[in-house]
This record gives sequence, C-alpha cells and structure tokens, in this order.
Amino acid sequence: MHRPQRLFDLVAFVAALLTVITLLLMGVPPESLAIVVVAIAGLYGAWLGAAHGPGPSRGEREQQDPQEPA
Repeated sequence: MHRPQRLFDLVAFVAALLTVITLLLMGVPPESLAIVVVAIAGLYGAWLGAAHGPGPSRGEREQQDPQEPA
C-alpha cells in the first residue's frame, strides 16, 4: 500500500546522492555541502510531515503503545 511513497523516497535519495557526488567532483568543499544537505533534509522532512498531515502527539502515541520498561 505504501509502495509508491517508498519508490519516491528511493528516487529522492538517489537524486540527492548523485547531486552530492557531482558537486564534490566539481570541487565544492565538503563543508559547504554539509550545510546544504542539512537544509535540504530539513525541507524534505517538513514536506513529508505536511504531506502526511498532522499525526498524533508524542503523548498520544505513548498512550496508544505503552512500552514496557527494560
């Protein structure tokens, strides 16, 4: 059921990886790439959160699935 989303995630990951490799081969300093990668990852995470709609809060999740102490 979630196969199209997983495929999209794989395509996005491969595209990002190829972009980073290409930029490194072009001589962009790794420190600059780290900043860009963090920013893009944040945007992608925010987009995924917005695409799935608001989920239950942490407290609601803990009430639904209480974990046994180890």
